[in-house]
Amino acid sequence: MIKKIFAAIIPALTALTVSSQTAVGDWNVHNNFSYDVGKVIETPHKVYYLAENNLFHYDKDIDETYGYTIRNGLNDVVVKDIYFNTDANYLLVVYMTGNIDLIYPDGNIVNMGDIAAATQISDKTVNDVTFSGDKAYVAAGFGIVVFDTSSCTVVESGIFNRNVSAVTIASDKLLMVCDGELYFSPLSSMHNTLDRFTSMGKLKANDIEAVSDSMVVYSDGAETCAVLDLDFAGASFTSGKSHLTAVPYLIKSGEKCIIQNYMASHMIDSSGRIVSSVDTPAALYSKDFRRYMKCHTLSDEKSRWYLSADGLGHYRVGDDGKVTVDRQASRPMSTYLKNGVWHLIYGESSGDLYMSNNSFNNVPRMDTAHDHMSLNVASDGSVKDITPADADVTINNSNSNSMLKAGFNIVEDPEEPGVIYIGTAFEGMYKLKDGKQVAKYDWNNMPIDFRYMVSVLDMSFDAYCNLWVYAKSIRDKNDSECLIAVLPAAKRKLDNVKESDWIKLNPRNFGHTDTYSAVVHACRSERAKNIVMITDGWIENKLLVYNSAGTGETVSDDSYHVWTSLTDQDGKVFGPSRIASFAEDRDGKLWVGTADGVIVINDPVAMLNPSATIERVKVPRNDGTVYADYLLDSQLVTSIAVDNANRKWMGTSTSGLYLVSADGKEIIENFNTDNSYLPTNEILSVVCDPKSNIVYVGTRYGLAEYSSDASPAAGDYSEVYAYPNPVRPDYGGWITVKGLMDDSLVKIADAAGNVFFQGRSEGGMITWDGCNAAGQRVKTGVYYVFASQGGDSGSSGAVTKIMVIN
Repeated sequence: MIKKIFAAIIPALTALTVSSQTAVGDWNVHNNFSYDVGKVIETPHKVYYLAENNLFHYDKDIDETYGYTIRNGLNDVVVKDIYFNTDANYLLVVYMTGNIDLIYPDGNIVNMGDIAAATQISDKTVNDVTFSGDKAYVAAGFGIVVFDTSSCTVVESGIFNRNVSAVTIASDKLLMVCDGELYFSPLSSMHNTLDRFTSMGKLKANDIEAVSDSMVVYSDGAETCAVLDLDFAGASFTSGKSHLTAVPYLIKSGEKCIIQNYMASHMIDSSGRIVSSVDTPAALYSKDFRRYMKCHTLSDEKSRWYLSADGLGHYRVGDDGKVTVDRQASRPMSTYLKNGVWHLIYGESSGDLYMSNNSFNNVPRMDTAHDHMSLNVASDGSVKDITPADADVTINNSNSNSMLKAGFNIVEDPEEPGVIYIGTAFEGMYKLKDGKQVAKYDWNNMPIDFRYMVSVLDMSFDAYCNLWVYAKSIRDKNDSECLIAVLPAAKRKLDNVKESDWIKLNPRNFGHTDTYSAVVHACRSERAKNIVMITDGWIENKLLVYNSAGTGETVSDDSYHVWTSLTDQDGKVFGPSRIASFAEDRDGKLWVGTADGVIVINDPVAMLNPSATIERVKVPRNDGTVYADYLLDSQLVTSIAVDNANRKWMGTSTSGLYLVSADGKEIIENFNTDNSYLPTNEILSVVCDPKSNIVYVGTRYGLAEYSSDASPAAGDYSEVYAYPNPVRPDYGGWITVKGLMDDSLVKIADAAGNVFFQGRSEGGMITWDGCNAAGQRVKTGVYYVFASQGGDSGSSGAVTKIMVIN
């Protein structure tokens, strides 16, 4: 498979721009960068680099950076490693799946998917690659594969069912490290079985590079990086002293080899001697991420391209040893989120999109608590990293190890645009603005005692601007405390909040500390604005329905009910299983995502009554029978969002993204990795832009966005427009009409009054394929868009025109 990237058509800027006028039905996939940098490789014209499993290049000739995604040419998602073949002049890209792409300087991308597609092997992990001319020798979890990259064919495969961790070529020998042992074989012989190799002795290595015909440098990826003298005749080697410790990084540089950790880089020549050493300038890396630093040079010993948490930069070393930075590090245009987009919210006061990474997640069980916090905001079409520096926040817990660790959900202050609250696993909750701490809430000013960690798992603002939180303090299962509390709106504005300012709730038989996935949702509809839904999320799967009576600072008039099981519209008693998400629709109904599909609470207030029922939505099979299936039955629904047409977008943990009708009884779309540009079928978060037709999707591999066919409805027809307009001969996509009133009857006709299309708008938008009822493209001419509300007899003048050119 061959693809070509045309930078003039798909500029690098699209990697950052959000809410752009993407064609209806199309996707935009955003690159993601983080401090977890992987590799940097200088080539004659480009510098390729890898960070957060995303691939970028910097073009030295035109001073531009480009990000690669599945949307603009890559054949897979998660990039594991990159290697450059200097003889054949291409970059070899290895994915976590074992898939391989070749990227040529002119933008051609050639796929070699043989390993990924193989059915007879279980471990498809590619560990290392080396080259000889057009041949690529691939070390994998099952053995080795040799590709002829000129024809993209497999010419040899050695399925040893043993892990080959490293491979290189010295002289006319192929060397490999297999299960902790160094082997060699003549390059000209067959390599299809392990007995064609000769053992040279035990060696733990995950990287090995030849610097001469009889000498290699190896690294174990931890504390050892040393030179080996090879004796092929005696089938043995002699190891020199370790050149570098503290997670050494090893990469070939022309005929030499660079070994590096975050403190220094050294260049080794063909005799195994260090011929140049450069201490990493302290000013070039953030102290928070100093261990994440990679560098490379094509051949110049005085030159270094470096990759750090701050991005890609370049410096030179003078003859006097003085370092001159001639290109300050800069990040590519992308999100900046370690481990992807776990949480997405639209700020109701600012209208901005906030996103963050995650600390803990129970299903699937994943501990990322020791990752650094990542926090971004998308505003006015661009993404900004607003992650606070460790020095800019108060860290009171010694178990945080002086690091601002990843957090939980985010909420924006409804009265202060740009002010957000984020819960953490170790430090309680921060109040931030523009990446700076405004306030902090922990055991010093909350009604909770300190143990090993104080976690604020979720928060929600009610209709009265009171802040509700679910928190816990835990040392172990026998020493823990759960807290459900409210910070009244008036107290929230104080400069110094005290423990006594909080209203501590004590609902009986509710609250569990063995959870990291509690959910708090304050209803906002007029009829249910006093109701707050809280679930402990895991273990007990209880649902607390709390009525504040609209009096945030008193509890004497409050009431609540704790649900341990639910009854549906047919009288069936079940669950509830783990509740993962809530979404309130435009009719005030509460849609609830669980580990067993979706339920609907049609009247949240009624849930205070122990005899209340919920609805399990049934989707007709439409197969001529009366049978139906429960909506997303047996699936974990991780996130639900409501669009401008009151339809529901539902993210699942294993089967992608669903669009369902307003009543949930029709599945309109199921987007997954097979039929869309979603990077994974595991959806972590979904939000719909209330100002446009864009749906944002958060995954552990970054942010994706989809241009849907529903946009906000207008109050009149004064600003209706269509795009593209004019419709040129080479355009075959959807023609979009926006700015309509809700549920408008739309007709498109020519000047003679012949109607070619009729339909109802979704919110304020409708699409037309430019064809007549017979599916034929309409003739060249001007077509008038008529819109009205009400029944088919409603009428209105033309609200806009569309010019079609054939």
